[in-house]
Amino acid sequence: MTDSREKGITAVELLIAVAVLAILVGASMPLFLSAIQTSRFDGAVRRIVSDLRYTQSLAVTNGGCYGLHSGSDPLVGRPNEYRIERGGCNGVGWPAPTDTMATNANVITEWYNLGQEFDGVSITSLRDNANINVNGVIFNSRGASVNPFIAVAYPVRITVANAPGGTRTIEVRSTGSVKLP
Repeated sequence: MTDSREKGITAVELLIAVAVLAILVGASMPLFLSAIQTSRFDGAVRRIVSDLRYTQSLAVTNGGCYGLHSGSDPLVGRPNEYRIERGGCNGVGWPAPTDTMATNANVITEWYNLGQEFDGVSITSLRDNANINVNGVIFNSRGASVNPFIAVAYPVRITVANAPGGTRTIEVRSTGSVKLP
């Protein structure tokens, strides 16, 4: 004798499958969000390192001094922002914080807000080895890091933080090497 019922799934089986799927998605969501946050954080750090190396490349290629100027400079008042500038290795000829690419040829990039592109990420400090705030990193035509404004104890450290409290530090040595220790 054969069974005349058709093969298929019942509503109860379908509900169980949906419930198991919901549990798996719910359990994996924190890992997924953490991976996104880590990727965002790594991207922000890579962006700063890339911009530092670009600044150094400009100094070597074009000759002269180029710097990555921090917006946290008290004269600027743009926390979590920075821009690339050109100026004299003797400390003169640097753009004013209010200058733009349109008003001063020594402004290489406009102010870049790290937190707008990388949500929850911020530059928390830019300090030298003596823990003194510096307002940027300047490279000369040989690619070395110099500072015509103040005496700097190398390495200069740029600390980047994310919303959960993680930090990464970028080091710029007097030789011009840019490292993620």
